[in-house]
Amino acid sequence: MIFKNKNFTQLVLLVNNSALASLASYALTIFLANHLGSERFGKYSYVLVLVGLQGILINYATDSIAGAILAKGERKQTVFNLIYTVRIFFFILTTSLIIISTFDWLTKVGVVLLSILNFNLAFLFELRKKNKTYSFIYLMERLTYVLIIFSLLIWSETKLLTIFIIFFLVTALSILYQFKLNKYYLFNYELPKRNDFIGLLKSNSFLIGISLSAFAYGGFSKFFIENNIGMDALGIFSAGMQFVVIITLITAQIHRVYRLPIYKAILNRNTTAFMHFAKQAFFFSVSPALILLITFIFFSEFIIGVLFSEQFKALNDLMPVLGVYFILASVDSIFELFWIGFKKLKEYFLINFCNSCILLITFFYMSSLKIEDFVIVIIIFKSFTIIYSLIRINFLKKMWFINK
Repeated sequence: MIFKNKNFTQLVLLVNNSALASLASYALTIFLANHLGSERFGKYSYVLVLVGLQGILINYATDSIAGAILAKGERKQTVFNLIYTVRIFFFILTTSLIIISTFDWLTKVGVVLLSILNFNLAFLFELRKKNKTYSFIYLMERLTYVLIIFSLLIWSETKLLTIFIIFFLVTALSILYQFKLNKYYLFNYELPKRNDFIGLLKSNSFLIGISLSAFAYGGFSKFFIENNIGMDALGIFSAGMQFVVIITLITAQIHRVYRLPIYKAILNRNTTAFMHFAKQAFFFSVSPALILLITFIFFSEFIIGVLFSEQFKALNDLMPVLGVYFILASVDSIFELFWIGFKKLKEYFLINFCNSCILLITFFYMSSLKIEDFVIVIIIFKSFTIIYSLIRINFLKKMWFINK
């Protein structure tokens, strides 16, 4: 039964911890939105968009590929050396570009401070099958940060710079503790072989392209909203998109639990195991998003009225539409695992790249439309990607397991 296995038990714990962390984080986000107002919250969200973009480059899709590398027989130490070297390299490169850019000083400082989150060891805990340990570390990290910011906001007018500095300090302490638990890998770190480093850069280039293409939906779209409608509209849209954090955190735990079993099932051409884990991953990924959509359809006005100030009233009509996007995003995240497992990254990259380019061109000409129109366009283009993935993955599955 789906509810009586080790993966489900582990997933329940991880999701519970993630739910607590996301609930605390979202409570803080709501408080920040109401405290800062839509325009200043838009500025805060603008920094987060840049952090997300930098994070894609620093991580270089290493979280997604670590399990696949280990499944091929590489040592955990080798995987750690390779992944952390890549992250350090891209941190230095992207930080240098941020510093010499034309962004204002607050944006530059905020991006650099928040980029520390890319140095967590979640991938190593996953490889060591210590997901539970990391989930508790992450939970304590988030709760600590949220409690400190809440306290400051209640007692005084807190500047954005202060929020960024506190985030940096709390995350740095968490990462230091993660290193303490994994000190063997830290003390035995050495630079990877040049061929392995270059090989990873080449092999993950398509994954980065995919990530950047996916960023068009919730990332680059914010730049167009800010440019075409204003920082106030960006604040409203960002407040609504914060609900996707709940879905993202749950999906991340699903990936940690099912990524390695799915990769191994594909590698061993085990049809039964693949279908078993694939069905479970889909079920646990889509269910929370579906519940969220139904909730917003019937209770959107009540929820927004309770959580947000009058400035965010436009979310009443926006949230049911965003709920549809949440479902599509959760489905697409599972399809990504299959594309990686079947080693069809080039094709997956091309469909995402073409789709995102057309999406951004469409945004470019949407100067006089409302936020809801932007979301509907995002949903249409995301649907194209999912329909294509559904057809192709089904074909690849049949061909892969028939030829075993």
